[in-house]
Amino acid sequence: MTIQGIGPLIRLLLAPVTMSVGGLLLDKWLLPRLASANRVASLQVEAAFWDICHWGILCLVSLSAIWGLYRLWLYIHWRSGNSDGGCPSCGGPMQHLQEPHAMYSECMICGARKNGWVTEHRHKASV
Repeated sequence: MTIQGIGPLIRLLLAPVTMSVGGLLLDKWLLPRLASANRVASLQVEAAFWDICHWGILCLVSLSAIWGLYRLWLYIHWRSGNSDGGCPSCGGPMQHLQEPHAMYSECMICGARKNGWVTEHRHKASV
């Protein structure tokens, strides 16, 4: 993989990896410290609360892992040339965003923006 290939991969996977690592740090480091500091509450309520927190963090980590795998799948399809992307610059997949004053499409690979929503189409290199 070249340096040019690392930038889009970081762009796609930074948010899911950050959510996963943050959830794991919260579960393994912060929650035990908070639990040991709050020993004045009744034990049944406290145990139920920490169980709910643990399962919520587990769901967060699982969803961010699924999100990361989906984005990795998008990257692999883009690198292999099988992407149905609409980006005029690189042919990558576009995400459609709307702000209060405008609608635009942004490439998930290179970050290029285009006013209005871009319809997906297939880029094929002519041989």
